[in-house]
Amino acid sequence: MSNRNRPLRWSDVPPCYRFLPTPEVLLMLLKHRVTGHPNENPFLIEKDLFGSNATPWVILNESDRANRWVDVQDVDCEVIGRQICVITRIPRVGIGEDKVMAAGCGAWCETSGPRFVQSESRVIIGVTRTLEFRSESVAVGDRWVMEEYALAGDFLSPNDSTEYVIVRITKSAEGGGAAAAAPNSSS
Repeated sequence: MSNRNRPLRWSDVPPCYRFLPTPEVLLMLLKHRVTGHPNENPFLIEKDLFGSNATPWVILNESDRANRWVDVQDVDCEVIGRQICVITRIPRVGIGEDKVMAAGCGAWCETSGPRFVQSESRVIIGVTRTLEFRSESVAVGDRWVMEEYALAGDFLSPNDSTEYVIVRITKSAEGGGAAAAAPNSSS
């Protein structure tokens, strides 16, 4: 019996593999999810990142085996942070309102406006923006940065759900530059 049609499992992944997808790959994974398919990617988790019980270091606990953190390294191979990719429902923010979304003991605050993500063929397939978690409870020196990706342009069809986004969260400690760890996207 062939295993071609069964979902990839965590046990199928070779040791030391690191999941560091491009923005285009993240948007393809999001497209798969919003068209009604279940998340079968062992590197992605689906969690609610917003609301009163959504403090990031609690719901994305690094010791939780279900969470798929990977190390982010600088050019000298020094670990400067950890990343995780998450599919989440996005709260609706009205026109003219601040782009701040409550999460547990703090909030994700927009630090950059929306930027287009283009495919290799230069077609717009999504929009990304950067948010940072702000709270008085964040450990001194820790920085939580979220790159949020939403479908747009040719990747968004009328029947697609727009309630989901895919995010890449980077947690960096003092001395590690989250800006260096945050992915680049096409604009």
